[in-house]
Amino acid sequence: SWHSADTAVGWEMFSSVAFDPVRGAVIAIGTGGYLRGLEWDGIRWLPMSLPTQLEQCSSLAYDVARTRLVVSGAAVGATPGSLSTWERVGTTWTTATPSPDLTSYSRLVYHAGRGTVVATNCAGGLREWNGALWSLVPNGSGGPMPATSAVYDRLRNELVIPMFDYGTLILQCHIWDGTAWSVRTPATSPPFRISFSHMTL
Repeated sequence: SWHSADTAVGWEMFSSVAFDPVRGAVIAIGTGGYLRGLEWDGIRWLPMSLPTQLEQCSSLAYDVARTRLVVSGAAVGATPGSLSTWERVGTTWTTATPSPDLTSYSRLVYHAGRGTVVATNCAGGLREWNGALWSLVPNGSGGPMPATSAVYDRLRNELVIPMFDYGTLILQCHIWDGTAWSVRTPATSPPFRISFSHMTL
């Protein structure tokens, strides 16, 4: 059942969240008057250091295969719209890697079937991170734009992006099965919402 837990005072709703299995903590990055990172240990939110170059976080995901956190966002002094990628190994952050193929709408999610962190809403389609650059995923072109949330379905080996059809106000699921995109429309749908929060599992 739901119960009240520790509250991160000043925490805004637009945050990106991922689970770090090595540290056994939920990682959250967002803005609450200023950019900050937090770790949830199951009882309380604890402060987490961030890269000094990071000015705004767009999305994050935990790379299980490479055991590190991957974060996309804007670097201090960067041209508006230009994004970079950082990695966190343990408590150490790498320097920023310019990532011109990402957009502010890109959402990162770990794709266990490919063993890589995949980004949606990119130039040319889905892209995946190898630690040095973002490359196009084969058969990953197309897909919904912009996608505010994405999650990997481990049972079906599919990337799932929920989005409302603004014409019918029905929640659809855009599915990438590794070969092509498809849209599935359920018989019943939750009430219309502007967007969903992003969480990577």
